[in-house]
Amino acid sequence: MELVGDKVTLNIELKGFSSDEGNLPREVLGLVSDFGLEDSVIYSSFDPQLLILVHRINPSARVGLLLPPGNLSTMVRTFFTPFVRPWSLHPHYKSVSERFIRVAKKNSQPVFTYTVNQAEVMQKMFQLGVSGIFTDVPLLAQQVREEI
Repeated sequence: MELVGDKVTLNIELKGFSSDEGNLPREVLGLVSDFGLEDSVIYSSFDPQLLILVHRINPSARVGLLLPPGNLSTMVRTFFTPFVRPWSLHPHYKSVSERFIRVAKKNSQPVFTYTVNQAEVMQKMFQLGVSGIFTDVPLLAQQVREEI
C-alpha cells in the first residue's frame, strides 16, 4: 500500500470464513485506514457475508461482489445484491455481455471482470464497456486499452 498509495484503485479480495466474527474485514479495514487509502480501495469477495461485515464496520466502504462463472452468476447477483448492496460487480469475463453491462450501468454499478490475461479477451471486454479488468499482465492490459 505504501508503494501505490492513492495512485491506483486497489481491489482487496477478502477470502476466508465469514464466521470468524469479522476479524478479517476489521483488520483489513484498519490497515487501509492506517494508510489513509479508504477512498482508493474496493473490497471484493465471493463470500457475501464478508462484504456485509465490511459494510457493518464502514458503511461507506466500496464493496464489489465477485460473481462465479456461468448460470450461477445471475442467481448470486439476483439473490445477494439486496443484502450486500455492492458498489461494483465483478463477474468472470465469460459472463460479461452487452446486457450485463447495460443493467449494471442502469444501476450505476461499475463492472470489473476477472481474470483477463489474453489480449483479444481484454480488447473485447474494453469494447463491451467494462470499467476495468483484473489481470496478471497489467502492462499488456495498458497496451490493449491504449490501442482502443
